[in-house]
Amino acid sequence: MVQSSSAKRILVVGMADSIHLARWLMQFKDKGYLFRLVSSSPHRRIHPLIKGMLAEGKANGIEISIPWVSAKLSLPLWQIDRFTGNLLRGLLVRNEISKFKPDLVHALELQNAGYSTAVAYRGLAKHKRPKLLITNYGSEIVWFRKLPAHLKKLKELMGLADAFSAECGRDARLAREIGFAGQVMETIPVSGGVKLDSSLLVDQELDQRRKTIVIKGYQNVWGQAIVALRAIESLADELSNYRIELFSCNQKTIQAASELRKKTNLEVITHKKHSLSHVQVLEIMKGSLAYIGLSTSDGISTSMIEAMSQGAIPIQSNTSCGNEWLTNGEDGFLVEYQDWEAVAKHLLFVLNNPSFVAKARTKNYQTIRERYDSDRLSEIANGYYEKLLG
Repeated sequence: MVQSSSAKRILVVGMADSIHLARWLMQFKDKGYLFRLVSSSPHRRIHPLIKGMLAEGKANGIEISIPWVSAKLSLPLWQIDRFTGNLLRGLLVRNEISKFKPDLVHALELQNAGYSTAVAYRGLAKHKRPKLLITNYGSEIVWFRKLPAHLKKLKELMGLADAFSAECGRDARLAREIGFAGQVMETIPVSGGVKLDSSLLVDQELDQRRKTIVIKGYQNVWGQAIVALRAIESLADELSNYRIELFSCNQKTIQAASELRKKTNLEVITHKKHSLSHVQVLEIMKGSLAYIGLSTSDGISTSMIEAMSQGAIPIQSNTSCGNEWLTNGEDGFLVEYQDWEAVAKHLLFVLNNPSFVAKARTKNYQTIRERYDSDRLSEIANGYYEKLLG
C-alpha cells in the first residue's frame, strides 16, 4: 500500500481522458509512488479508470490527485493556449512543481503535455528543475518534425529532458537526430500490455466463429477508415457471411459505413469513440478473422498489436512502425495507407488461406508473449522510475 509520507513524488502531465495514460498509471499499483496529474488535453471528461483511481485513493494501491483547475477547466485552458503558446498550462505545471515538489516530472505525449512542460521549465531556475522524462505518443516526432514551428518546440523540449521513452525504435533514433542527448529508456508500448490467453491458438470452435472483420474507425487527417471501407465494398460478395465492425468511429466514418450498408446489404456495425471499454474492444477482436488499421502517420498502432494478441490477422498501413512487430506477408500485411486495392487483395488472401492464418496467428502469439505481456511491461515501466529516481 502507498505510504504518502515516504513516497517518491511524480508529477504526471498528460491527457486525462486517455486510455493510454490510464493504463500506464495502472501499472504502478502498490509501488509506493505518489502521483499528481496535470491534464494537458481539452478533455470533457476524465477517463473512467483515472476517475476511479482519484476516487479510491490509497484503497486500490495507487495514490493520485489532480488540481481542481486541471480537472474542471482543462478545455478552456487548452482553447486559450492555442493563442498563448501553451502559457496557461505551462504556468499550471510550474505552479504544481513549486507546490508538489516532485522528484520526477513525466510528460506523456509531446505536443500538449511536452510543450506545456517546456514552458514551465523555461521559467524555473536550473537547480529547481526536477528530472524530466518525456514519452512520445504515436507519430508526434515522425510527423511534426516536418513542420518548422513544431520542430523548434521539439528541439527545445529535447534539450530540457533528462530521459526519453517511445513505443518505436524509430522514434528514439529521431529524438537523437533532433538533439536529445539524455537517457533513452527501453522501447515499450505505453498502453501496459495484455494478459494472454493461449487457448486462442487451439480453440477450433472459436476459429469457426471468427466471422468479423474489425476496422479502426478514425477518419480525419491521420485516420483513413474510409479507405478500408472501399476495400470492403469491393469484396462484398466474398464477405456476405461476415460482420464488418468499426470502433472509435467519428461522424464521417459512421456516414460512410451507413452508405456501404445500403449499397451492399452487408452487416456493418459502428461504435463511436469512447463508446466501448477496452475489454469490449478486445472481445470484438477475439471474434475477428482480420483487423484493418490505416493512417497517414502512426506510432506503434496499439490497436494492431492488441488485434494480434486476440488472434486477428493485421492489415496495417506502413506509415506506422508495424514493421518492428511483424514481417510483411508472414504474420500480417503492411500496405500504403491509401491503397484500398492492396487491402482488398490481402484480406481476400486471409479469407481463403486458413493454413496461413494458423501459422500467422501462432507467430503473432509468440511476439505478443515476448513483447506485450502486461506483467513484463509493468516490470519495465517500473524500471523507468527506479532508474531515474535512484
